[in-house]
Amino acid sequence: MAIDFYDRLNLLTSYIEQHLDDEIDYAQLAHFTGLSLGTLRRLFPLFSGMNFSEYLRKRRLSLAAKDLVQG
Repeated sequence: MAIDFYDRLNLLTSYIEQHLDDEIDYAQLAHFTGLSLGTLRRLFPLFSGMNFSEYLRKRRLSLAAKDLVQG
C-alpha cells in the first residue's frame, strides 16, 4: 500500500520538528517524504500558508520564545 498524501504531510512535519536545530532544505524534505522536489515546492506553501524558510523561521522563533518564558 502506498503512502497517501496526508501520511506524507505528517512525515514532513515530524521531520521538520525533529530537525529544527539543524539545517534543513527542500531536497532533504523531498527525499524523506518521497515527493519530488518540484511537488514539494508547490505543495508546502499550500498546506502551511507560507514558504518553507518563513515556516522554519517562525517555528524556531516560537520555540525560542517558549524557552524564554520557561526560563
